Amino acid sequence: MRYTNAQRRQVDKEDVPLIELHIARLREAHAYFAASNPIWGEWPGDGAVWGTIRKRLGEADAGDWRVRVVLHIGAKLEVQVVPAPASAGKSDVCERTR
Repeated sequence: MRYTNAQRRQVDKEDVPLIELHIARLREAHAYFAASNPIWGEWPGDGAVWGTIRKRLGEADAGDWRVRVVLHIGAKLEVQVVPAPASAGKSDVCERTR
């Protein structure tokens, strides 16, 4: 997913395009793998997933970011935030400042 911000600040769901769909995709993938192997653990909950993403994005400096959320065995979340490559094109997301 992609996240663009003008300054470091608190992040709201409307700041992250399609966040609900991203979380739903993670939930469905977890359910698929957990159904065949209990090593995946319990789904941490949509709120916990959003909270982890929100915290990490709130730490990001101003910029255009590519965000990758990885759900590891045991339902451990990892949020990677790296600069969006130039090949990704210009972000069309409106930047809000508070």
